[in-house]
Amino acid sequence: MRKLLGGLARFSTPLLATAWMMGCQQSPQGATAGADVAAAKQAAVVKLQAGEQGAPIDDLLDVCGWKCKAFADGEVNISGIQSLDAFFAASANLQVQAASLKADVQLELVNIAAALGVDGAATMSIDELNAAIKAKIDGKLDGHLKGGIKIVASPAKCQVSAKASLEASAKCDASVKGGEAKVECSGSCEAEASAMASCSADATLTCSGTAPSFKCEGSCTGGCDLTAGGTCEGECSGSCEVKAQGDCDGKFTASTEAGAADGSGTCELNAGATCNGTCKGHCELKAGGNCSGECKGSCEYTPPDAKCQGGATAKCEAKAGAKVECSGKCDGEVKPPMVKADCEATAKADAQFSAECTPPSVDIKYELEGTFAAMLDGDVAAKAKFEGQIQAVGHAFAEIAAKGAKLKAVVAAGGGLAEAGVKAVGDTIASLATATDADVVVGAYCAGKSIDTVGSALTDSVADLNATLQATVDVAATFAGS
Repeated sequence: MRKLLGGLARFSTPLLATAWMMGCQQSPQGATAGADVAAAKQAAVVKLQAGEQGAPIDDLLDVCGWKCKAFADGEVNISGIQSLDAFFAASANLQVQAASLKADVQLELVNIAAALGVDGAATMSIDELNAAIKAKIDGKLDGHLKGGIKIVASPAKCQVSAKASLEASAKCDASVKGGEAKVECSGSCEAEASAMASCSADATLTCSGTAPSFKCEGSCTGGCDLTAGGTCEGECSGSCEVKAQGDCDGKFTASTEAGAADGSGTCELNAGATCNGTCKGHCELKAGGNCSGECKGSCEYTPPDAKCQGGATAKCEAKAGAKVECSGKCDGEVKPPMVKADCEATAKADAQFSAECTPPSVDIKYELEGTFAAMLDGDVAAKAKFEGQIQAVGHAFAEIAAKGAKLKAVVAAGGGLAEAGVKAVGDTIASLATATDADVVVGAYCAGKSIDTVGSALTDSVADLNATLQATVDVAATFAGS
């Protein structure tokens, strides 16, 4: 700030005094009689030119009815300068993100703990919840399991829309025009086939939607009807036929059909078990896979003519080191439109804050203790309740995995605001010492009064986000299995 205020001394006294007086005439609230106001302004100008700070400037603002708003009071429209106030708004948004993500993760940990039978879960802290969950798993759910519960999750998918990136850039830099600005994506860009620009030579196009023929020539996600039977890479809810009892992860019934191979039979699968044989009927491919029957879900395929059918979703995936122009949602790093230096970190952070992260599919594996398994087999209601509790654990785990992915993106964005953002905005504040517009000079002065507070708040928010992220890592370790 000394550089900012010292820069005012470079103006001639008449020019500076005129600028300040015009400002007071525009905002006369709280002003006293004209002669007193003029005298106060002249005195403040002299002190500014002498390089004085603090009280002399604040006294002038009081006389003119100009009061600096403070970030510490929850204000973000502090300076009246677009790029600076966008930075303050993004910084406040980071605080909101930190609190919201912490609450979301804590809620899902409560759901897991409650499903596992932890008493008083609703009043526990995140650390207490993680410890209680680990104790339950280490204790094999009060001896009801032979081991722990292993959860394998596919990677959570996070996407940032090109629209959100453009809006974030335009909010900070008025020169960004939505119809002209371009957003680039270093991962894959998804959009409706009709809106997707053709993929460049540095990218690969795939389509997702209804299979273009009876057979899905690609990866099917969702239902797969195996009328004639086939391999199921997901959950077989039809009849699972195995060649030997050892292939059955569940209840085995030997085959009595004429001509059946010795030792073959039907397997009633345990919860979450895979059919190690031929699945006849319905196969649910939650994570996607090969469907040798009719794909009833979404088929992901590579079109032979480099065009997706109408109604399909087109995904243009950039090759290593390349970027693709994106008008839809980017699964990867987004490069916003070119903006002013003091807007780069702000625009990137705001775009990341809008990321939507989808819970991944999960595969839950566990083995019941013999006596407990026999009890459940004899009590349909108890078995349904127990399996429902395990499914609740899996659902909450998937939600936490999605929040963990969002946390990583927000932590990176917050770090950029705390480092590059604070520096760029500080440089802008200092450069405005040469402005001739009184509102700009006062706005910069007010922004400078809050910059240290913002820097501390950003550091605290990033620390809180990292602590919450660690909690997601800890619960994943609990369910990693041995």
